[in-house]
Amino acid sequence: MFHRDTLLLLRIPFSWMLMPIFWLSVYRVENLDWVAVLVIGVVLHLLLYPASNAYNSHQDRDTGPIGGLEKPPMAGREVFQLSVWMDILGLVLVSFLHWKAAVGYAVYVLFSRLYSYRKIRLKKYPVVGYLTVILNQGALVYAITCWAASHGTQAPDGVGMITSSLLIGGFYPLTQIYQHEADRADGVTTISMKLGLNGTFVFCSVVNLLAFSGLAVFFYQAERPAHFFFFLLLSLPILPRLIRWQKQVRLDAQHASFKALMSLNWLASTITNVSLMALVYFRHHG
Repeated sequence: MFHRDTLLLLRIPFSWMLMPIFWLSVYRVENLDWVAVLVIGVVLHLLLYPASNAYNSHQDRDTGPIGGLEKPPMAGREVFQLSVWMDILGLVLVSFLHWKAAVGYAVYVLFSRLYSYRKIRLKKYPVVGYLTVILNQGALVYAITCWAASHGTQAPDGVGMITSSLLIGGFYPLTQIYQHEADRADGVTTISMKLGLNGTFVFCSVVNLLAFSGLAVFFYQAERPAHFFFFLLLSLPILPRLIRWQKQVRLDAQHASFKALMSLNWLASTITNVSLMALVYFRHHG
């Protein structure tokens, strides 16, 4: 059995915050195999993301808060070994669904490792690191889900892939604002560090505006424009919370904290997931 500290570093609850891309892709697939949907959903959120988290912890040896975990334990060799076994298991399971999904899965694993691996470490470059994250967690996961859920009978659409990356890109820099000093000490320059605290909020606001514009096109192409307004209406509570946090950070940088971020992140991801799950039901069963 693996130790409790090793399992904590998988940060499985954090997968909830990445789940909207999965639901967006499931929404768009015409001929779903619900068994395949279940398999790819479990593999992404209980194997792929947690394994990536574990490997990142093994490389970073964080002592301060990280996504989903305020006080991370030290990462030993066991964390690395578990991440490898999880990657292998995930790849095997996805291979039964479709070879394109398996190739996409392998590409995700490769770039998540290059992102953290000490001798390459894409995360230390602000633009390259940012693009690596949003393209992998956005467009690539959208495509993997589409291929897996349809057994390769439906190609992922460009609007959905771009919108998925924008959705990740509109929030990811905010996850970096509380750790500027820790990243600087580790030799990492994030896009949030380049933008500054206020610049990060402005940048994310612009990207989120583009993301919601993409969603409007996405639902229009699906011939469900009413679904966009449903999603928009349910997402409204996120906006005042984000604006209030931005004002607090502008007045006092101490408000750029892990707890403030996670509070907003849980709210945003829960609203987005519930909204998209409802829309998936309306589209495929309504």
